[in-house]
Amino acid sequence: MPGWSVSLPSYGGPEVIPVQEPAVEKSRLRQLLRGFAGRRVLVVGDAIVDQYVWGEPARVSREAPVLILHYREETTRPGGAANAASNLRALGGLPTLVSLTGADDHARRLETMLRANAVNTLLVPDSSRPTPTKIRLMAGYRQGMKQQVVRLDRVDEKSPTEKISRQILQTAIEALPKVEAVIISDYGLGTLTDAIIPELVAACRQRGILVAADSRYNLSQYVGVDVATPNIEEAEGVWGNRIRRGDDVIAAGLAIQERLGGLLVLTQGEDGMTVFESPAHLTHIPAVSPAEVFDVTGAGDTVIATLVLGLLAGASPVEAAVLANLAAGLVVRKAGAASVNRTEILKAMSGWHPLVMPLVPAAAAKPAEQVRHG
Repeated sequence: MPGWSVSLPSYGGPEVIPVQEPAVEKSRLRQLLRGFAGRRVLVVGDAIVDQYVWGEPARVSREAPVLILHYREETTRPGGAANAASNLRALGGLPTLVSLTGADDHARRLETMLRANAVNTLLVPDSSRPTPTKIRLMAGYRQGMKQQVVRLDRVDEKSPTEKISRQILQTAIEALPKVEAVIISDYGLGTLTDAIIPELVAACRQRGILVAADSRYNLSQYVGVDVATPNIEEAEGVWGNRIRRGDDVIAAGLAIQERLGGLLVLTQGEDGMTVFESPAHLTHIPAVSPAEVFDVTGAGDTVIATLVLGLLAGASPVEAAVLANLAAGLVVRKAGAASVNRTEILKAMSGWHPLVMPLVPAAAAKPAEQVRHG
């Protein structure tokens, strides 16, 4: 494994204090990774069939200014909530997936893939809608980098009927006694309605079950979750403003945390991630090897799966986020929705130093602008 480089955040001034020595011991992280094994996690959310059609560029068409690709192969992978469940399993967890699907061949293919990965499935079929499917046309030569040319989505974003919605909620609640944590993976494709979200969160809290949310468009509805992992775009949607500087990251994160009430891990791509434990306890974790990013598809699924398993294994929020940050740095080197396993993470640790950067409380205590309640 080549050495890891570190990308420092773009925060200026005295807000960021670099830690000269690693604040997290690698021996401790290895111990936590061993603790991932056998952790029972329920994933409730939008499962997606990710289909990739691979081709080699041949020439430009005479019919239109487009590339002609010679077909090579097709691959299909579990995406969305199904990718989060697959990451849990690859890391040693025992996941169960509850998701709305169509009653079609894609649903059957999805279930077959998940069962092959040892993911328990509790799929709720709805014959009036298709199973969410994203078809990506990938161009490139066998030994070179592949580029996504176009993506075709076959989805139905409307809410299911009340009967189907209640069936999803009931299926999830009946699975709660058998799990230690719940990941809500909301891609806005119908599994999680505004009626389901508060009931599911309340049911988890009533039973003392850790509940974590990763929501593409509707994060402001997840009041009461223990953990949320928005990226910059998702945070902007809740905060109601653009995030351009380090001050914006802090203000937005504090406002969102005040709204939701739990631990917030704001992911920032090549700038790493910031952990908001409380207004006076913020920590930035630099990204690892940002120049080696190949494909960010599904990286958020890897982050929340690793973070939740870390917390269940007894990690502090920062320790869990450090592991999630490392796992994300590995998965973005892979094409498409993918997962990482504990062996890959352990191997990567040999050339890596887990640096963290605490934020000065005085800077973090700047007034947060009003968060949009959606």
